[in-house]
Parts: sequence; structure tokens; C-alpha cells
Amino acid sequence: PRRRLFVCEGAKDGWALWHRLHLQPWAQDLAVVTSTHGSALPEAWKDPLFWAPWEEVYLGQDSDPAGEEMARKVAGLAGRPVRRVRVPEGMGKDWTDYFLAGGTPEGFRLLLEGAEVWEPEASGDRIQLPDPVDVNRAFVGGHLYVPVRILENRGEEGARYRTVVVRSDGIVLGWGYLPAPPGTPPEDRVLALDDGTIIRRPPRAPVSASWSAEAINRFLEARKAGRSAMTVDPRALPRLIERHLRQVVLPGEDGYLLAALGVMTSYVQAVFEAVPLFLVVGPPGSGKTEFARLMAELGANGTVVTGQTSAATAARIIDETGGLVAFDDLEEVRQRSGSAEASQLEQFLK
Repeated sequence: PRRRLFVCEGAKDGWALWHRLHLQPWAQDLAVVTSTHGSALPEAWKDPLFWAPWEEVYLGQDSDPAGEEMARKVAGLAGRPVRRVRVPEGMGKDWTDYFLAGGTPEGFRLLLEGAEVWEPEASGDRIQLPDPVDVNRAFVGGHLYVPVRILENRGEEGARYRTVVVRSDGIVLGWGYLPAPPGTPPEDRVLALDDGTIIRRPPRAPVSASWSAEAINRFLEARKAGRSAMTVDPRALPRLIERHLRQVVLPGEDGYLLAALGVMTSYVQAVFEAVPLFLVVGPPGSGKTEFARLMAELGANGTVVTGQTSAATAARIIDETGGLVAFDDLEEVRQRSGSAEASQLEQFLK
């Protein structure tokens, strides 16, 4: 039985630890867990009952300021003594680095034994750090969130546009500011969805939204009835997308399937820590622009950014789209902009 729990930061470290430890006799009672996002806190971890059964809990987040902050957050959720395990100085910041630098399972065992003990903080007035999410690309509690701008008809009162948020379980959420003490300035008010999710900024529906009113209503009705809203077998989707992309000739057959999977991933990219970045190269007239357009036609909120766009505008479009953005001549976008703008764009592309 697993009696000890080791919490690492990201699937890469989880794989490295399992690969090195699963045959070690002393590690047979050690379970390794991580969140889907290295910087996210799964809903299950917020329940004290998740932590209670374990004889020992080790926090192995990255050995850097961000990892230390995340370990402190997890320790606060655990509400019990935990052990903070750090990669030794000079051997990298995470456990993948540790093993690549010559770390051994036996050395790791000794790190567990000598780990620093963190006691739970005393109850009373505790500082609470904000942890708002960007609802335009959020994956919280196992749910995706999609902002949608709707036309609301209120009968004799008239009509208005309103932005709501559709959650992936079929719940439609409003949003607003939580009650605050009198005199609280606007910048200090807490913005939240109806389900209690604290958000960083007001939800904003993408300009080029690919989700039609008909599709949204079909999705909501299907969720309410407890059935799938799909009109196509999911297993057939890659081939259907490939057929669309074959309007342009690629040098290798694998390219079509990879691009098709990238198009599909654009709809659920918030689930993952990283998303595909496709670089299409070729001489003028080889179909690069057309291929970008074909991918954008089927991708989530697909948008094509031309070389006439500045890097600052391109970065804003990426931020607002929350889906698939295709660049037609990325190098020209970089050359048209200053170094600061180009750096900002590169950060969005990472």
C-alpha cells in the first residue's frame, strides 16, 4: 500500500521520478502526484481529507522562488506537518535536472530522510494571497470556461448585450464584484464568477468566436440531458480535418495529422501547460499562407495575423483570441516592431 506522498511540479518531473524509483524496494510505498498545470492547485487538494491518510507528505516543487511559493500554498492546503524536499544546489532546479546531473535513487532517498519539516501555521488571522485566474483561458476544478456575448431580451424593459461564461459541464455563469466594505476603491474589489471562481479581469468574448449560437444551444441542451453534443464521431475528426488541410501539398504525410491534432488541441489548450507551435517554412508561393488560413478556418476562434501587424497588436490578438492564431510572415511582424514589442510577442509565443 502507498503510505507516503511526494508532490512534484509538472508531469515531466512525475515521469522522471517514476522512471527512476518504481523498481526501488524502498519506494514501493511512495506515491508521486502532480497537478496538470505546474502552477495550479487541483480542487481535490483543497479538501483536508485528501491529505489526512498519508503517513508522510513531501513537497518537491522546483528549487526556485516560484517553486517555494507553490510549496507554501500546498502546505497551507494540507494543514498538517509536511516535509520540504529541494534539489541540491548545483544540480538544477527540478527533479529531471537532478537525475540528469547524476542524482541517484539512493541519493533521493537520503534527501527525503533529511527534508525540512514544515509545521502547519497557527490558526487565527492568516494572510490570504490572491490567486485569480484568466477566465479566457482557464481550466479550474476540471472545467473549461468560455466567455460568450449574448443578446438578452428583457421584454418591456428592452434588450441588451451581455457577456456570460459557459462552463464545460453546461452551466451558464454570470459574473460580478463580491460584496466589499463601504469605501473600498474599485481596484481593490474582488471579481468572481457565480460559481465562486475569482477572476483576474472581466470576461471578454473573442471577436472571431467560432462557437455559433446553434452550437452553444445544442451543447447546453445535451449537457442538461446528460448526453454528448457531438454530431461527428470524435475518432473521425482528425481525418476530416486532414481532408480540409490537403488543399495544400505538404512534403510529408505526417504533417497533415500533426496539424489536424493541433487544430483539435486549440479548443482545449487551457488544459495543458504547453500547446503546439507549428513553424511552416517554404519558398514564396509554396502555400504557407493558404495552409495558415486553412488551419485558422477550423481552429478555435481561428485568426490570421498578417505581416503588416505590429508585434504589440499581435500580442494583444493572441491574448484576446484564446484559441488558434496563425501568423502570415512572423519575421516581418518582428522586423516592423521595436525590440521591446518583439520581446513581448516572444513571451506570448512561449
